Amino acid sequence: MSPWSTWIPAACLPDHCNCEAVHAAWIAQPSAFWSSGAYLIAWISLWLKRRQFSDGFHLWMTAFFILALASHFAHGSMTEVAMACDFGAICLLLLTPAGTRFRFSWGIPFLFVPLSIAFFGAAKSTKIGIALFVFAITLLEHGRTLRARLKEPGFKKAIALVSASFVLFIWDELKLHCEPGSWLQGHSLWHLGSAWAIAEYGRWRFGRET
Repeated sequence: MSPWSTWIPAACLPDHCNCEAVHAAWIAQPSAFWSSGAYLIAWISLWLKRRQFSDGFHLWMTAFFILALASHFAHGSMTEVAMACDFGAICLLLLTPAGTRFRFSWGIPFLFVPLSIAFFGAAKSTKIGIALFVFAITLLEHGRTLRARLKEPGFKKAIALVSASFVLFIWDELKLHCEPGSWLQGHSLWHLGSAWAIAEYGRWRFGRET
């Protein structure tokens, strides 16, 4: 018996989610759930390698931790509220670096709630489109405020990793080669690659503070 059976199922169900089969169990998508642990590993590695901790780094790491939890929640339950939280957390993480320069930046993590509410009930294509739009805006903001640093290897590596991982994400979404019962899923590889990309970005973005 699934503990999520009384929850509103993800809007993408039954036929428009990613490739991995959804089980009526405590963990609905085992491969995607356990691969979400890559975010926690990356988060821990960033903490362990820091010697100094700025307010901006603390805020960004808070957003990163929220993303790690939301990804587990989304793939553990495959409920609509969990999927909304997942996309809300993605956008929160993307917006946090720019937001740390505002006077009331301590309030940034609280954006997670309205962002998640905004995603609730939206079609999967709409959620992905909004996340990509926020990503594009973030890149433009980096070009405006950090232009001199964008040619540094750390930033290029992070962009290359997230781009390659997103190709796997889309491959999985389109189900171009889909084995629902396999533990090797394109979406799970997206988790591994994007976690690596976030770790590289964190080292690049905040490394000069050490």
